[in-house]
Amino acid sequence: MFLIFNAFFKGFTPFSGWMAGPVVFGIVVDSACQIWSASCSGQGACALYDNNDLRIKYHSYQVISKVIAVLLQVLVLINARRKTDWSLKHEDEGSEDLDAGEAMLEQEMDSYDPSSWKAQPIYKGGTKNGTA
Repeated sequence: MFLIFNAFFKGFTPFSGWMAGPVVFGIVVDSACQIWSASCSGQGACALYDNNDLRIKYHSYQVISKVIAVLLQVLVLINARRKTDWSLKHEDEGSEDLDAGEAMLEQEMDSYDPSSWKAQPIYKGGTKNGTA
């Protein structure tokens, strides 16, 4: 179950940051509008911004979001420092599976010999369709 949520948040987090940033900053900018222009379809673009209000809201949002990001990084650092067991073995998994995987890896590493490799030419001459 954890893997499903982990995969979901790995895909969702970049998208939510990419999508939410402009939306939130647009809301902040629109909140500093004093006069809205009218159009046939309803509310138009902002005609007059309160510059001081926009400046305070814009920079406050940036500072608050960066402080939250730093606090989250500090929490991750604290949790990482507390962790003492960095092994890959989990209590719910059998150690037989990991031992079999380690044995396969050792077998592959024993047969690894780059000196026996021979470069194969991609194109041996003649025409492209193989006739001379």
